[in-house]
Amino acid sequence: MYSIGENFYYEIDGENVEFNILGDMIIKGKEYLVVEDNEHVKSVFIYDDEEESVTLLEDEAATDSLIETWETDFYGESADDTLWDDEEYDDLGDDEDEDDYMIYDDVEYDDEYSEDDDY
Repeated sequence: MYSIGENFYYEIDGENVEFNILGDMIIKGKEYLVVEDNEHVKSVFIYDDEEESVTLLEDEAATDSLIETWETDFYGESADDTLWDDEEYDDLGDDEDEDDYMIYDDVEYDDEYSEDDDY
């Protein structure tokens, strides 16, 4: 029913609030939607596939825990995780010689295409 990137409205305290779906995850058979409102506040909804309904998870500790789980395990945000080690690539390109590359100045290219070239 809901996909990442979609928006939906949910009534909170008599006011319709718009939420954007950032992600979803299934933990112990329950599906959770991690969402963000217009003020960039993240919340978690429980999604019931059979009823096709969403319910706001009002337990702050559970919400914080699920958002942290989503950020580290599902979305991939973690202060300790990096995609590469910057120090490993700092010197890349500084000590390269032109002699390491082959230069083809005297090659002539034929712009004509022939089907015989494929065989």
